[in-house]
Amino acid sequence: MGHHLRYLAAVGDLPRGISLFEKHIHWAVEASSVRSGFEFMLAAWALMRRIVVEGTEELSIRLTDECPLAADGPPYSVPELINWLERRVRELEQQFNNRNGNRYFSQIVNYRLKQVSDNTPTAE
Repeated sequence: MGHHLRYLAAVGDLPRGISLFEKHIHWAVEASSVRSGFEFMLAAWALMRRIVVEGTEELSIRLTDECPLAADGPPYSVPELINWLERRVRELEQQFNNRNGNRYFSQIVNYRLKQVSDNTPTAE
Protein backbone atom coordinates (compact mmCIF):
# COMPACT_ATOMS: atom_id res chain seq x y z
CA MET A 1 0.00 0.00 0.00
CA GLY A 2 2.81 2.42 0.88
CA HIS A 3 4.56 1.81 -2.42
CA HIS A 4 1.42 2.68 -4.38
CA LEU A 5 0.83 5.79 -2.30
CA ARG A 6 4.42 6.90 -2.90
CA TYR A 7 3.97 6.32 -6.63
CA LEU A 8 0.83 8.48 -6.69
CA ALA A 9 2.70 11.25 -4.87
CA ALA A 10 5.66 11.01 -7.25
CA VAL A 11 3.54 11.19 -10.42
CA GLY A 12 1.37 13.95 -8.98
CA ASP A 13 -1.92 12.04 -8.88
CA LEU A 14 -2.84 13.85 -5.69
CA PRO A 15 -6.62 13.19 -5.72
CA ARG A 16 -6.05 9.43 -5.88
CA GLY A 17 -3.28 9.71 -3.31
CA ILE A 18 -5.55 11.60 -0.91
CA SER A 19 -8.29 9.03 -1.43
CA LEU A 20 -5.90 6.14 -0.75
CA PHE A 21 -4.53 7.91 2.33
CA GLU A 22 -8.02 8.54 3.70
CA LYS A 23 -9.14 4.97 3.01
CA HIS A 24 -6.11 3.27 4.59
CA ILE A 25 -4.72 5.57 7.30
CA HIS A 26 -6.48 3.46 9.93
CA TRP A 27 -4.60 0.42 8.66
CA ALA A 28 -1.23 2.18 8.95
CA VAL A 29 -1.94 3.42 12.46
CA GLU A 30 -3.03 -0.07 13.57
CA ALA A 31 -0.67 -2.10 11.33
CA SER A 32 0.48 -5.38 12.79
CA SER A 33 3.55 -5.07 10.58
CA VAL A 34 5.58 -2.13 11.85
CA ARG A 35 7.53 -2.08 8.58
CA SER A 36 4.33 -1.81 6.51
CA GLY A 37 3.06 0.98 8.76
CA PHE A 38 6.42 2.73 8.37
CA GLU A 39 6.23 2.46 4.56
CA PHE A 40 2.69 3.85 4.47
CA MET A 41 3.44 6.72 6.87
CA LEU A 42 6.57 7.62 4.91
CA ALA A 43 4.63 7.64 1.63
CA ALA A 44 1.85 9.69 3.24
CA TRP A 45 4.43 12.20 4.51
CA ALA A 46 5.81 12.53 0.97
CA LEU A 47 2.28 12.93 -0.40
CA MET A 48 1.40 15.68 2.07
CA ARG A 49 4.63 17.52 1.30
CA ARG A 50 3.71 17.39 -2.39
CA ILE A 51 0.19 18.63 -1.63
CA VAL A 52 1.57 21.72 0.16
CA VAL A 53 3.95 22.44 -2.72
CA GLU A 54 0.96 22.31 -5.06
CA GLY A 55 -0.74 24.97 -2.92
CA THR A 56 -3.25 23.11 -0.73
CA GLU A 57 -3.18 23.98 2.97
CA GLU A 58 -6.29 22.12 4.21
CA LEU A 59 -7.96 18.79 3.45
CA SER A 60 -11.53 17.79 4.22
CA ILE A 61 -10.95 14.09 4.81
CA ARG A 62 -11.98 11.52 7.39
CA LEU A 63 -9.32 10.37 9.83
CA THR A 64 -9.51 7.31 12.05
CA ASP A 65 -10.05 7.95 15.75
CA GLU A 66 -6.58 6.49 16.40
CA CYS A 67 -5.03 9.42 14.55
CA PRO A 68 -4.17 12.14 17.09
CA LEU A 69 -5.43 14.89 14.77
CA ALA A 70 -8.88 13.30 14.33
CA ALA A 71 -10.30 15.15 17.33
CA ASP A 72 -9.77 18.47 15.53
CA GLY A 73 -12.24 17.41 12.84
CA PRO A 74 -12.11 18.36 9.19
CA PRO A 75 -10.81 20.34 7.53
CA TYR A 76 -7.32 19.30 8.61
CA SER A 77 -4.25 21.45 8.27
CA VAL A 78 -1.85 19.81 5.81
CA PRO A 79 1.19 21.23 7.66
CA GLU A 80 -0.13 19.63 10.88
CA LEU A 81 -0.59 16.31 9.06
CA ILE A 82 2.98 16.64 7.78
CA ASN A 83 4.28 17.27 11.31
CA TRP A 84 2.41 14.28 12.73
CA LEU A 85 3.54 11.96 9.91
CA GLU A 86 7.14 13.17 10.16
CA ARG A 87 7.21 12.56 13.92
CA ARG A 88 5.79 9.06 13.50
CA VAL A 89 8.18 8.19 10.65
CA ARG A 90 11.17 9.52 12.59
CA GLU A 91 10.18 7.49 15.68
CA LEU A 92 9.95 4.29 13.63
CA GLU A 93 13.13 5.15 11.71
CA GLN A 94 15.02 5.51 15.00
CA GLN A 95 13.62 2.25 16.36
CA PHE A 96 14.71 0.35 13.24
CA ASN A 97 18.13 2.01 13.20
CA ASN A 98 18.70 1.21 16.88
CA ARG A 99 17.60 -2.37 16.45
CA ASN A 100 19.79 -2.88 13.39
CA GLY A 101 22.78 -0.91 14.69
CA ASN A 102 23.04 1.19 11.55
CA ARG A 103 21.41 4.12 9.71
CA TYR A 104 19.78 2.12 6.91
CA PHE A 105 16.27 3.39 7.63
CA SER A 106 17.50 6.99 7.66
CA GLN A 107 18.84 6.36 4.17
CA ILE A 108 15.46 4.94 3.12
CA VAL A 109 13.66 8.03 4.41
CA ASN A 110 16.01 10.43 2.63
CA TYR A 111 15.91 8.45 -0.63
CA ARG A 112 12.12 8.07 -0.73
CA LEU A 113 11.46 11.74 0.05
CA LYS A 114 13.95 12.72 -2.65
CA GLN A 115 12.20 10.47 -5.18
CA VAL A 116 8.98 12.42 -4.72
CA SER A 117 10.59 15.88 -4.52
CA ASP A 118 12.60 15.23 -7.70
CA ASN A 119 9.30 14.78 -9.56
CA THR A 120 7.63 17.83 -8.03
CA PRO A 121 7.32 20.79 -10.39
CA THR A 122 8.84 24.03 -9.20
CA ALA A 123 7.65 27.57 -9.84
CA GLU A 124 9.84 29.37 -12.33
